[in-house]
Amino acid sequence: KAKKLRQQAKRDIAALNKKQKEEQQLAEKRRKEATAKKQKRIASEKQAEKERLKKIEEAKITAQKAAFEKKLADEQRHLDQAANRAQQRKLALEKDRYVTLIREKVTRNWVKPPGTKLGDSCKVLVQQIPGGEVINVKVTACSSNSVAFRDSVERAVWKTQHLPTPAIEALFDREIEFTFRP
Repeated sequence: KAKKLRQQAKRDIAALNKKQKEEQQLAEKRRKEATAKKQKRIASEKQAEKERLKKIEEAKITAQKAAFEKKLADEQRHLDQAANRAQQRKLALEKDRYVTLIREKVTRNWVKPPGTKLGDSCKVLVQQIPGGEVINVKVTACSSNSVAFRDSVERAVWKTQHLPTPAIEALFDREIEFTFRP
């Protein structure tokens, strides 16, 4: 009987050891699963953080790009405005030169009437066709009350017949007004 009891005790101890080993293996398996689950959650959180940071960086880049493009557009607008102002100045200078050429040509054809005073002047409106041919002349204002002075200015323009053409075709105007000063 003692032998049987010892054998039974050995079997019970072996069964307990086996059960304890199985429980340890199960606990180890659960611990590994929990660790794997935790690592997977951490990896997922890291990936989500990476994506969040990537979106933030993309938003920064987009904002910087938009700011750069706005600055570039502003600079281009300023350059265009400056170029436009320069072109307007160039056209104004060329227009002044063109009117001066007309005034000089008319002055060469002018015959000074008696009684003309220093400082007399007349505003003259000249109508022309392309090529500079004069088709109408009108004195619009005169500082002198002298009809002879007015008429002499008109005759000088008519005598000119063909006005100089502008260096820049866009400056041609069918009507030109200038102040004639002898």
